[in-house]
Amino acid sequence: MCFQICDLGRFRKLIVPANCLEVELRRSRIRRRLYLSSVNPTAITDWSPLIVIANRLSGSSDAESVLSAFRRFLNPAQVVDLAECSPDVALKWCGLLRSAGAAPIVVVAGGDGTIGWVLTEMYNMKLEPLAPVAVIPLGTGNDLSRVLGWGSEACAQVDAEAILRQVLKADTVDLDR
Repeated sequence: MCFQICDLGRFRKLIVPANCLEVELRRSRIRRRLYLSSVNPTAITDWSPLIVIANRLSGSSDAESVLSAFRRFLNPAQVVDLAECSPDVALKWCGLLRSAGAAPIVVVAGGDGTIGWVLTEMYNMKLEPLAPVAVIPLGTGNDLSRVLGWGSEACAQVDAEAILRQVLKADTVDLDR
């Protein structure tokens, strides 16, 4: 029997390998959950893992398809639903990834309200340096996405692979809020 080692494919720079995660089990009265406690370094060069954030309960129901599409390409733990946790839980990844030698990128799927919520939380958490933020426009208020060149709305069928390619070649633009 011959086994091959997975090299994580062409998007390896954007993926957090499962063997790099350390989690802890936390219990509440209602349920048990696994929480990310640390991220270990990897040998991937120019490692820039994505943290994808969307809220399946806000605006249109397109966020559910965004979450599902990205879970096919990334470690599912990198794809965070704001209906299940607040942005600070998702953004905790940024600090943990930086301590592991990575330069994380945040992808927010939503309208101006969701993006503003995430950006405000990044500011409140004093994340330094701030992670670049890419936008997948959902809902109706997408002025920020339109101005930054990410479009005014995502199509019904989200092409996560095309978005990952765009993120890999995108330029970073400073934004003054």
